[in-house]
Amino acid sequence: MERRFLTFAAAAAQLLFLLGLLSSTLSINESKLQCRESERVALLKFKDGLRDPHSLLSSWEGSDCCNWRGVSCNNETEHVVSLDLGYRHLFDGPSTAWRLGGNTSPSLLGLKYLNYLDLSFNDFGGISIPEFIGSMLELSYLNLSNAGFSGRIPAQIGNLSSLRYLDLNSIYSLHTLYSDELEWVSHLSSLQYLDMNSVNLAKTNDWFHPINMIPSLSVLLLPNCQLKEMPTSLLFHNLTSLVTLDLSNNQFDSMLPSWLFNMSSLEYLNLQFNHFQGSIPDAFANMSSLEIIQIRNNELHGPIPQSIGKLCNLRSLDLSHNNISDNVLALAVISGGCAGDTLENINLRSNGLTGNLSDWLKKLKMLSILNLGNNLLQGSIPPSIGNISTLTNLFLSHNMFNGTLPESFGRLSELTLLDVPYNLLSGVVSEVHFVNLSKLEQLSLASNSLAINMSSDWIPPFRLRFIGLSSCKLGPKFPPWLQTQKNYFIMDLSYSEIDDTVPEWLWTLSQEIDMLDISQNRIAGNVTKLKFHVVHILDLSFNNLDGPLPSLPSSIEYIDFSNNLFSETLVPFFNEQMPILSHLFLSGYHIHGTIPASICHYLELYVLDLSDNLLSGELPGCLGDLASLAAMNFANNDLSGQLPRSLGAYSWLQSLHLDNNSFHGQLPVALRSCTRLVTLDVGNNRLSGKIPTWIDIGPRQ
Repeated sequence: MERRFLTFAAAAAQLLFLLGLLSSTLSINESKLQCRESERVALLKFKDGLRDPHSLLSSWEGSDCCNWRGVSCNNETEHVVSLDLGYRHLFDGPSTAWRLGGNTSPSLLGLKYLNYLDLSFNDFGGISIPEFIGSMLELSYLNLSNAGFSGRIPAQIGNLSSLRYLDLNSIYSLHTLYSDELEWVSHLSSLQYLDMNSVNLAKTNDWFHPINMIPSLSVLLLPNCQLKEMPTSLLFHNLTSLVTLDLSNNQFDSMLPSWLFNMSSLEYLNLQFNHFQGSIPDAFANMSSLEIIQIRNNELHGPIPQSIGKLCNLRSLDLSHNNISDNVLALAVISGGCAGDTLENINLRSNGLTGNLSDWLKKLKMLSILNLGNNLLQGSIPPSIGNISTLTNLFLSHNMFNGTLPESFGRLSELTLLDVPYNLLSGVVSEVHFVNLSKLEQLSLASNSLAINMSSDWIPPFRLRFIGLSSCKLGPKFPPWLQTQKNYFIMDLSYSEIDDTVPEWLWTLSQEIDMLDISQNRIAGNVTKLKFHVVHILDLSFNNLDGPLPSLPSSIEYIDFSNNLFSETLVPFFNEQMPILSHLFLSGYHIHGTIPASICHYLELYVLDLSDNLLSGELPGCLGDLASLAAMNFANNDLSGQLPRSLGAYSWLQSLHLDNNSFHGQLPVALRSCTRLVTLDVGNNRLSGKIPTWIDIGPRQ
């Protein structure tokens, strides 16, 4: 998986600000400090309005409030200057039920020298941010992030002219803050840090100009704000101190604004998940301080600006999921510049890059993540990749690379992820390719023409969590080295030409897995010793497995056992506790007997396929209880009786196959309620009557 880079510039700016603030205004409480009586009373009144289910403020008693939890006083004046009641600071525990809540009393106005107020990550139950906060004129730090406030942000906050840090982030809150205008922000002339992540600003037409009035602003975080309009040019540009800018996950639909490229102090730029269009200008070269560029998931086109190579501090470049069309040799120019000495992450996934990789890759001296997946690259993978000793993640999937997998991969001792599926690779993969890969955790070679040929006594140096070898040649025998890969999460060995008896160790190799897929092989044996404690997806289809159906854990969501040799009734299987089962494929067996009514206990079923078996008897009348079903296939059995009226209960049903059975009578009128039904096949039964007029059979030829 792709590594998510932290917003290091924002974190660093916040840390430096807090250190400066604390060192200049706060002091460590000492026993000699005595609380001002008026301020002690104000704090107790504030506490009276709070809900404190875990007694986090149990220390708020006695006369010395300077030693109360979350309270700090100035060492000289003994005035309360800091109130830190952020949930993460008060208690680092698992239960959100222990958060503070209730009401915020205006008694806080009695703390006339308070300059630091943190109520973050509490649960105030959707009440409004109190307007009286705008009268606490000494505040320089205000953090109300994810505290459960909702409604309009009071414009009175604009009165806090000393405020340097304002955090209204609501991304983890169940409640929504909004603002119809941001004119109040322009009055915060000392502001350095502004975070309004997930605040609804959809009705704020002019959001930028008020912010542009704050020359001291260093960090601006406005992701997920439903912003639509952005000025493409400015008469004057005032954000000369900006270090971090995050406008991701909004609805901007324009060219990249020209004023953006005049920010010479900017270190972190995040514009991902918008609708920016046009080409990426060469003016990036003006942003000499840039370290992180994230503009993924937009609609940009044209070439990669080669001026990026002049950004001597650049560590991460993410232009993935755009429409960039360029020869990959543009990266050779970038790697030849000073950016080649600093780049750690290059992500150009899902664009239109063409051409071949070559030895310029080894110029990227610090490269850790290279993602060129889902492009139009071709030619061989150059052996020089093995010289990038810092490489940890390599994504080259969904291209047209041919030739063999370079043996030099075995030198990448830091590699944790190798992802090269869906190419045209061929040849043999042997122990040499993995000789030094002791840190490898995720391996995907799927959908190539590779033969995995390891000696029978080979012990891999790695312990994989993800094993993706679909359509590789592993057989005819089960590879013994797989027995060493304990505790995997995902293993896909489908279409791998295995013609062998299933080894017992396969069923006990890992106790908790997300997916095991060994479908489309010629694997024989039974599955009675399957002992997974947790499994979500299990695909054993198109093999020669026999015996009774296995017992499965309650975590199972997806089962495909189709086209094997299982032969028994369904009664024991449907007595299992599988409450979240959503997809069940049991077609192509020799399963006999009736469909038990216990099938109706599986209320989450979305797809049910029991076709091509030896089932007999009538359909259970309770089938209508499976209200989530979208596809149901009972074709090619020996089912009989009338079709139950309960079939009309499927409001989500899109596909219904009942053909080649012995049903009689008429189609139930209740089927008319299945308004999403696209496919209905009841052919080769003994049904009678006229085709109902509500069935649209389309134009006749």
